[in-house]
Amino acid sequence: MSLRHAVIAIAVFSIAAHAAAQKNAKKLKSFDPTASGTCETAIGPPEDDSIIASRGWMLNCGEFDKKIENSEFAALRVSEAKTSKAESAAYAELVAAFERYRALQLHLHTVGCGGGNSCGAMLVQEEARINYAFLIIAEGFRNAGFPSFTASDFADADAALNKAYRASLTTFPAKCAPQGSDNYSELCASRADLRAMERAWIGYRDAWVAFGAIKWPQISADIWRTYLTREHVKHGGDGTAD
Repeated sequence: MSLRHAVIAIAVFSIAAHAAAQKNAKKLKSFDPTASGTCETAIGPPEDDSIIASRGWMLNCGEFDKKIENSEFAALRVSEAKTSKAESAAYAELVAAFERYRALQLHLHTVGCGGGNSCGAMLVQEEARINYAFLIIAEGFRNAGFPSFTASDFADADAALNKAYRASLTTFPAKCAPQGSDNYSELCASRADLRAMERAWIGYRDAWVAFGAIKWPQISADIWRTYLTREHVKHGGDGTAD
């Protein structure tokens, strides 16, 4: 085979591989990029065991999932716009509450990461994970179906969250040094920042209860509150990094 033919063959193969990847990507639904094995399934394993390859792989995985998520968010927006005024309004409130909570949670995650070289990849993956958590619920828990919890389950989950929150609060400074001072750091988050995130999350949880009551009236408020509270504690929602 001549060099020219070899180059053409490689180019054709690359185009075909890219087309196949695009076709497979359309079949994928959003996934939790921090869960074991999901990135390997979506984009394949890292090129090697080096730290640089690992960081790039994490970043690519998170960005890949965020592209899928953006299409799912767009589809949900179109779908909810066609529902009743009450459901459409409740969904708009839910999205607004979600975005407020996500921004504050990502800020704390950035601070907890410490600003190292891996922070960019970790932040992208965390944002994709938070998006996934929203989408999995908004799509009716997909094939898994809705969970089942009682008022007692919620009381236990709420107690666990309060315990984790109190413990986390002690690890945050009462105040951050003001900008321009010798001790100022962009990577400082105070107890006020943690409280703001928790208040935003409570608003987000309440927005799910309100939206769920319209979208899925058969699902009790205790189920929403318990599930969301458990997930919040599980993923370091008390302000600590995973």
